[in-house]
Amino acid sequence: MYLYARDDVDFRVVVEVIDAIRQAAQDDAAAEPDARPRALSFHFAPQSDFGPEQPREAADPLASASVPFDMGAARTAISAVDVQSCKRADGPLGSGRVKIAFASRGAVESVALMAGPFKGSSVEACILSKYGAVHILPFTGQSVEVSKSFSLQ
Repeated sequence: MYLYARDDVDFRVVVEVIDAIRQAAQDDAAAEPDARPRALSFHFAPQSDFGPEQPREAADPLASASVPFDMGAARTAISAVDVQSCKRADGPLGSGRVKIAFASRGAVESVALMAGPFKGSSVEACILSKYGAVHILPFTGQSVEVSKSFSLQ
């Protein structure tokens, strides 16, 4: 994969993009364990190496666009979490509820267990980890909280 950026790019943003791509690749690999692994490599070059830079408006038309939080996409993403894999032979079972805060970059900012018999157990840690790994598309504005009920049987 080649990433081209303006000469004035903040490479911390590029690192966040790479981390998101790597996480997505890991998620794909976990979802399809028998699939052939794909190698990821990244190459950086400043835009000036590839010709004149276009005016900022033409190069980045969405920079000032407002992208609202997509509640439907968030609910779909958190509904795809498989908490059943957190089940332990000696662990608690039952229903619970989590509160997930999404940062504007699309990553989970925080996740908390709001209800359920899982407090203090390794099952709780697993559940929080599963919901904490969810990603959605970035949006503009402040972080948004979404609650989700689940059942571990």
